[in-house]
Amino acid sequence: YQGHHLDWREQLREFYVREAIKTNNLEDKVELKGTTCLGHCASGGANLKVEDEVVEGITKENFNEFFQEKVLNQLS
Repeated sequence: YQGHHLDWREQLREFYVREAIKTNNLEDKVELKGTTCLGHCASGGANLKVEDEVVEGITKENFNEFFQEKVLNQLS
């Protein structure tokens, strides 16, 4: 990403999500796919899909809560 400016939604996906997957040793359990807004671009945050649920409005501030509730709790 050198020389390429990432907006905060891209940063969230590219760094926060990847790092959370790696930190929790979930590389073999979580598949990360990229797409754009999932039809909910005006939600005021990033949108991530977990299984069949689109979770809207994810920000840097609420990412850890989202990841715990929607990813880690689903896997435990």
